[in-house]
Formats: sequence, structure tokens, C-alpha cells
Amino acid sequence: DFHATAVVSGNGTQRTMVYKAQLSGTTGRGKTVSRTVDWRETWTVGEQCLTLDGTTDGSVNDRTLHTTVKAYQRCRGECPAARGKITLESSKTGETVSIDFDGSSTASVTTNGTKSSVSLACGL
Repeated sequence: DFHATAVVSGNGTQRTMVYKAQLSGTTGRGKTVSRTVDWRETWTVGEQCLTLDGTTDGSVNDRTLHTTVKAYQRCRGECPAARGKITLESSKTGETVSIDFDGSSTASVTTNGTKSSVSLACGL
């Protein structure tokens, strides 16, 4: 079962899309799956940048994952802008992964308190 809505609004050249979706069902192996999405995308007509904020919640049987995206901005041919962040949280295990963007081709990844750097394929 899948339901989704996307509402696009504008003010001058500014555009905003609010996207909400819900999915539920059963896998071929009999596992219960579900996912909800609540995104807000913004952009300016004529520019090649998109900003994304929102959350998703998904589960397969009793394994759940909550994803939060805050101020993630990407322009064509560039790396994600500074201050963007993606966080993934498992409610079953309590594990958390955070990805922080600083505008460069390197992202800072924190997994359960341990930091590392990851090279991004962007800005080439």
C-alpha cells in the first residue's frame, strides 16, 4: 500500500515542495515493512541548487530506522553546502550515525561517538 502527496508552492522565483508519503506491506519473505516520509525541498527557479529538510521512518519487522535531514543543500557540480547534516538512528539498537557537511569534498561521520572523515565524489 502506498500513498503520497506533493504540494508545490511559489513566491516569485522561490519554490517549495512539501512531500509526504506512506508505504506499508509485506516482503516476498513475509516480513512486515513500512516507511513514512516528510520532506521539504526548496529551490530558486533558474538556479541549480536544492535544499532538503525532513524525516523518514522505516521498519522491517522489529528493526526500525529514523532518518533526519537538516539544511542539506547541493548545487549542481558542487559539494554539499556547509551546515547540512544527516542523522540515522536505530531505535532497536540505539546506534546513531551522523554525517556533517562543511562545504568541502570531505564529510565528518560520527558513529556512536567515534568520528571519522569520508571523501565525497563531488566538486570535481
